Amino acid sequence: MIKGASEIIDKVEVRRIFPAPLHRVFRAWTDPQDFILWWRPGEWRTTSVDMETHVGGAYRIIMERPDGAIQTISGTYVEFDAPVRLAMTWSVAGAEAGEPFEAFLLLDFVAVQGGTEIWLRHEKLPHDRLGNYEAGWTHILNSLSGMFERLKNDSK
Repeated sequence: MIKGASEIIDKVEVRRIFPAPLHRVFRAWTDPQDFILWWRPGEWRTTSVDMETHVGGAYRIIMERPDGAIQTISGTYVEFDAPVRLAMTWSVAGAEAGEPFEAFLLLDFVAVQGGTEIWLRHEKLPHDRLGNYEAGWTHILNSLSGMFERLKNDSK
């Protein structure tokens, strides 16, 4: 059993519409070259992304803060249904990681008028870290939206 597992009871859930086609939004989550452009939680900068984008494949995201602290997010894809669903395990190591835990991230992508809706569910999170994850996802999804807005403006 993972230490602290009895405290892992909560989730963050977000729905957001992005001004880009379904295949493009899905690619932003599954292509390391795209992903590194927008994955910026707070003051963290993404320095490396590895993705084996298939069921059973691993992913690893390495981030660095301005003070040199390093954090790694990693896991395994448990569902990979392009371009409509991603599901993966989620573990964090390094700076500010806290007690070890394994969470679950589920993303559904739906084509809607004017773009793509993402329905994100991040489950099995430690209750005392929910606020951090809510703020982090807000910042990350704002960054993703900003990337699509920049691409839209660049194409004009």
